[in-house]
Amino acid sequence: MTHWRLGTVVVFLACVASATAASRNRAHLKAARSRITEEVGPRTKRAASSKAFAVRPANQPAARFRGLPPTAAHAYARPDWLGGEFQKIGVVIRPDASKASMARAVYNPAVMAIEDGRGGQELLMAVRAEDNAGAGKWFGTSRLLFMRSRGIQKSVVDFLSRGHRAHFGDFQETSLKMEPTEWYEKNGGLEDPRWSTIQVDGRDHVFITYTAYEFDEATNAGTARIALALADKRALATWRPGASNPIRKLGLMFPDGTLKRPASANPNWSKSAAVVQLPSGELLAYYGDDRALHLARAPRPEGPWVTVNDAVFESRPTFFDAGLIEPAFAWLDGNRIHLVYNGDAPPGPHFPGGYSIGEAVTTLDNPAQVESRSKSPFLFVTEPHERKGQVDDVIFLASGMARIRAGGDEVLLAFTGAGDSVITAQVAKARRGVGPR
Repeated sequence: MTHWRLGTVVVFLACVASATAASRNRAHLKAARSRITEEVGPRTKRAASSKAFAVRPANQPAARFRGLPPTAAHAYARPDWLGGEFQKIGVVIRPDASKASMARAVYNPAVMAIEDGRGGQELLMAVRAEDNAGAGKWFGTSRLLFMRSRGIQKSVVDFLSRGHRAHFGDFQETSLKMEPTEWYEKNGGLEDPRWSTIQVDGRDHVFITYTAYEFDEATNAGTARIALALADKRALATWRPGASNPIRKLGLMFPDGTLKRPASANPNWSKSAAVVQLPSGELLAYYGDDRALHLARAPRPEGPWVTVNDAVFESRPTFFDAGLIEPAFAWLDGNRIHLVYNGDAPPGPHFPGGYSIGEAVTTLDNPAQVESRSKSPFLFVTEPHERKGQVDDVIFLASGMARIRAGGDEVLLAFTGAGDSVITAQVAKARRGVGPR
């Protein structure tokens, strides 16, 4: 065969492979949409948002409620720390009408794998639990409840080997909790926990950031602020009923009057901080919940925190993050900083619409300079419980990812909030030695 004929065949086969992959992707989305239509009915066309609320509550991102351009097709590249695609397990924790503290919703968890001292692992989870207070105003007061799974490894093996989903993790609520106690938590409470392991005075600590939401009934307006807490990691991991609460609130990341915001914006509004500690001990926080991501630094957990860049990266008009960027969590990998984040965009011919999850990578040399960034998400809305909820079209990741040993392999478990109503789980094969711990 001559060289030009060989080249023609190679090009032809490459085109066939590309078309086949695109066809599989379209078939996957078509099947997902068909299943959603069968189970929950046809979707209404989303102009500014397919929200469940008739009027946007003050604690919902404004970017979700703006008209946005359609999403175009972009090539998918799996993050290099994933050994395979995520498989969706389904809903693992639901609201409990018999418990006032979580009667309305439970979602957006933080999770942590813990060695049990017997060669196995447990999973510690902090969940945002919402009651029915403030109907029509702040739409429920939230607190952070702590749950534990002692059977998480068996559940993963049972799912991967037999597809068993029932009672996945068998999560049990503990009596450890974080309740609204501060003025900046009044009415709205504590939302969307994120945490990271850091060194403080030579010991491992869990640094917790969460959104404190204050709702002023006199003005009928609310303010979200990033709040901080700290716990000795061993004390938190081994906590049992009767022991003292190991978690200490540290106050606000940005005290009122210290943020620079446009004149039209709430000057004290801040949300969603993903924190990573540098080898020097300094702390970085990627934060925000709109069309640009901010970067702040601090010498210690309690601060002072200073914003050093107001636009590390911004939303992209035709991508999965066209309307909104909101950090999940971050970790170090050599000289690189991986930041997993949530994006929001309207539906289009190549994307089902709603919240989805991708990543951006920066470096220790320049944490404000993006080295690479997902063109397409590695998790996105497909299931009925993600399509319909308190807020429609939401799969949301806070610090809900943990590495678990299962049957000789290592897997990554991702626990997400779905529809701002329930907690769901996904599992993917992990690459050894890389990725979140």
